[in-house]
Amino acid sequence: TAGLASAGLREDWLERYGADFTAAQPKPEAWVLCTGEYTDNAVAAYKRRQTNATVAVSLNKFLYEARFQRTGIVPTHHWFVDTATVVRGSCLQRAREGFVFSLQRTPDCFIALETARLGVQRGVHMVGKKALVEFWRAALAPSSWPRLHEVKNWSKQLPPPLKMAGALTLGHGIELALSLTPRGAVIKLLGCDGARTFAKTLGKEHTDLDKVSKHLKPLLRELPRLGPGWEVVNCNPKSNYVRKGAMAGSDRCFD
Repeated sequence: TAGLASAGLREDWLERYGADFTAAQPKPEAWVLCTGEYTDNAVAAYKRRQTNATVAVSLNKFLYEARFQRTGIVPTHHWFVDTATVVRGSCLQRAREGFVFSLQRTPDCFIALETARLGVQRGVHMVGKKALVEFWRAALAPSSWPRLHEVKNWSKQLPPPLKMAGALTLGHGIELALSLTPRGAVIKLLGCDGARTFAKTLGKEHTDLDKVSKHLKPLLRELPRLGPGWEVVNCNPKSNYVRKGAMAGSDRCFD
């Protein structure tokens, strides 16, 4: 409806979409795909709901690890967090020298590059910080470059209504989903359990659970009242993020 309150919306969002915006009715679904548990039932239910218009943002190693590849879920966008090796420029320098990366010798560079390669092959838009995207472009063919996006440039073209500052990887995923749904949306989190996924610490609370939950809680509470309105819901009601009060949980995501 025209004339919805614009207070609280970022200035660049208002410049891009204007104060006389309209909310989508009904609100579309958008998805953020974390690297937690995916049951066979959840995967099947997700695929039944997926359409050509579905926005789905996956995170970190979702495109890389075999267990997620076996689900057959292909996102539309992917956020990959850069490691210290990438930030320092080591991967970029070696790519320029024609170095052949391997999991054994250069694991951080290899996983970052292989994730981008797999994403581009599947038609996924890859988003990351400047050092990471520079490495990708140096190591991958120019034909892949249109799908490699530096996050600052992305946000200039498709500004989110709020910045998820301090919410780390999950915050970046939600922020991307917000930027892709300017008329509002129900953003559903799948596999976002707030637990560690490494074998030795599997199931324990994520290291940054408290920090991420603290930053997300006030931002996600504001979103439904902001502009056309966005709602973020976790499809695992037993998620640690839900337990910490960062967001609502629901077992009816696929109803």
